Amino acid sequence: EMEAPWTVTVFRDNPYLPASVAAVMDANKFTALQVNKNGAFMGVPEVGYGQVDHNVLTTQSWAVGFDADLNGNWALKGNFQDGRSGRNSTVINKIRSDRMFLAADAVRDPKTGNIVCRVSLVNPTPAQLAASPSLKGLYTSVEDNLRSIDGTTARKPLYSPIGLDAGTVSGCVPYDVMGNGNISSQTVDYVGTDKTGLGEVKQTFSEFLLTGEIYKGWGYGPVSLATGVNYRKQSFTDGALNYDIEELGPPRNDPALGIQGIPAGIALNGSPNLHQFSTVPRIYGGYNVKEIFGELQSPFWKSQSGNQSAGGSIAYRDSNYSTSGHVKTWKVGVDIQVFSDLRVRATRSKDVREPTFSERFDSQGGGGSVIDPSKGTGSVQITTVVVGNPNLKPEFANTEVFGVVYQPSFLSGLQLSSDWYKVSVTNAIGSLGTQRIVNDCVSGAAPALCVNVERDDAGVIGRVFNPFLNVASAFVMGVDTELAYKMEPNLFDSLAEKLTVRLLYGHVTERSNVSVVGNASIDIAGGVGSPTNTATFSANYELGSWGVQLSSRWIDGVRLAKIGGGGVLAIPGVDFDNPFVASHVVWNGQLAYKGQTKSGADWSVGFAVQNLLNENPPIIASVTSRGGSQTVSDTYDAEGRRYALNVNYKF
Repeated sequence: EMEAPWTVTVFRDNPYLPASVAAVMDANKFTALQVNKNGAFMGVPEVGYGQVDHNVLTTQSWAVGFDADLNGNWALKGNFQDGRSGRNSTVINKIRSDRMFLAADAVRDPKTGNIVCRVSLVNPTPAQLAASPSLKGLYTSVEDNLRSIDGTTARKPLYSPIGLDAGTVSGCVPYDVMGNGNISSQTVDYVGTDKTGLGEVKQTFSEFLLTGEIYKGWGYGPVSLATGVNYRKQSFTDGALNYDIEELGPPRNDPALGIQGIPAGIALNGSPNLHQFSTVPRIYGGYNVKEIFGELQSPFWKSQSGNQSAGGSIAYRDSNYSTSGHVKTWKVGVDIQVFSDLRVRATRSKDVREPTFSERFDSQGGGGSVIDPSKGTGSVQITTVVVGNPNLKPEFANTEVFGVVYQPSFLSGLQLSSDWYKVSVTNAIGSLGTQRIVNDCVSGAAPALCVNVERDDAGVIGRVFNPFLNVASAFVMGVDTELAYKMEPNLFDSLAEKLTVRLLYGHVTERSNVSVVGNASIDIAGGVGSPTNTATFSANYELGSWGVQLSSRWIDGVRLAKIGGGGVLAIPGVDFDNPFVASHVVWNGQLAYKGQTKSGADWSVGFAVQNLLNENPPIIASVTSRGGSQTVSDTYDAEGRRYALNVNYKF
């Protein structure tokens, strides 16, 4: 890909220039021209041809536990789990930004007349590369990633504008960037090198739970207690090989060393390593949590007939995070049986969400631009680095739920329940954004943010770090409804039968976010990823040893986001001709059979089909700086019809 702002520069002395083009350049005194290339025809060799992705994921885990009856009332449970997941993601023949532009900058060798790479004529040594003025004030991104996590890792100066691996200079193979498919297999092999991303996540968990009755109650039933402690430890590592390639980049121009033509989109704000648009930062992190918790349940009252009753529960949890200290959460609930058919329930709670590994420790670089108020000029191209924050506090939510459950006595097996909910999230994790960081630093509104803005010797911004902070909030309100019906048909007298039907319906009345304190609230309900209405249907029919299941998932139509609107829903005919995305429904089915061996072992076989009708996901239009595009969302089934055979044997 050599599309703006990643265009390739073709200089006048490039021997592949057509004579007609060279003549026009000479007539107009042009010393170079830029060529925009994007994509390639299938089967026609081009830069990146033959790239292969290979991913291997592994998981290992084990668990042990016990369940003890202490005295007929109190019971003690304990369990211990340990597991780890590994990732090995290898990309074969991944485009190297430095090699791609070195190969495109072709010249004639004045001694032999052969077409060679310009850098090969100069043939700079590692010492010359290390002394390049283009490296002044720059550091390797790998050490910056670690530095953003532990705050102590020393910064390592960038020591070469291009890769120092074997063949980058001496083995450069030029190619004709003009036109399509003018590239040899040797150049394809030169431009692409292999890259491997390695990651591992470890988790250890242990818990003890004590349950029993602490008081006989007040004549309406006993007061029950569940209490316990647990401990959880999590850690991860992530990085990429080959290390000597990953710690360099982006490539930098130094015409004196034969390195030129690398566009600003790559040299200033491309991937922070040499492989094109492929950042796997070297990061690590971990934390542990110690918790103590308890819940009391008690009936308050019961009528003489037993058709009316009232009870409630109260729960409390104290979590001690190694990174952010103590967090206290709680829940209070009541449950009232109004009469035999109708039950009312309500809860109020303070909940918590701990930051993810990505929010705490990640470090991802990419391209961007900002306006520097101190310079009074237009936007400048920069490298933006989204960095984790180990000092993040957990998010808090105040949750209210009120619901009713109706089980009519005139139709056994039918249940209808509906719950209204409201959730307000504070201390939510978000980021200020690069422009806000620059503005508040320059204006003096937040001088502490200036540590996130890097400038060169001339005062020009080169990089802006955009850390995760507890600066956002969110609000959601809606209603969830469930209709369930269970019965035992009598279609076949000789076999046992059971039919279960469930319908779940969700309606979101508001889902609004405030990305940064002080910003306006934006309601995204009805937008892509946040449909207003969803429904799930399932029907299970069992006949003796046979079982048949049919299920579906429906997602209401949504509206695209307004261009540049930060989540504001688009206006038809203004932002898009048609900003609406159609609703989507997928049906699934399964046929199963279960049996038992003569020795008493249970076995079962199941054949399942996902997306029975092979429905395609709706197409989602989008617009970026690179033009329009069409995408699909993970919200929908994007994999088409697929089959699964399950065999289980229990002994």
